[in-house]
Amino acid sequence: MSEKKGQVVSLDELLQQAALLRDSIERLQVVLNEYASLAADYRAARDAIDAMSRGEGEVEFLAPLNSRRSVLGYSRLVRKDAFIIHVGGDVFVELPPEPAARLLVELEGEANKIVEQLNTELRRQVEQYSYIQALLAQVQQAALARQTQQRSGGKG
Repeated sequence: MSEKKGQVVSLDELLQQAALLRDSIERLQVVLNEYASLAADYRAARDAIDAMSRGEGEVEFLAPLNSRRSVLGYSRLVRKDAFIIHVGGDVFVELPPEPAARLLVELEGEANKIVEQLNTELRRQVEQYSYIQALLAQVQQAALARQTQQRSGGKG
């Protein structure tokens, strides 16, 4: 058993807490990666809009031809004065380049804020998990020491 701030916890409870934390940490890492990727996507889209709207003459680029982006096609920009941005759910807005870029900066900022919050929670849970792992290591060492003592006939 382990004692933390006057609280007694059984070995089984400690193992269960470690398993729950490990699972939660893994889920947090997945969500964190998704939001970091989303922020990077917003940044890349903003950079592309800036480049396309300033481009002289025809602008050629690759466009996805399917939802998985596994097939791309060469395209030419028909309009440089408006871009369509997905803002959530089934809502898309058509905006001129500067407002579109500002919206993407805002969306990137929101995604980065969530990344920061997730990182804070991830650090907290990793600290808890490390503490529990240290306690489990102490319990294991104590059990090994008892076994060694018992094998040597209780001498020592």
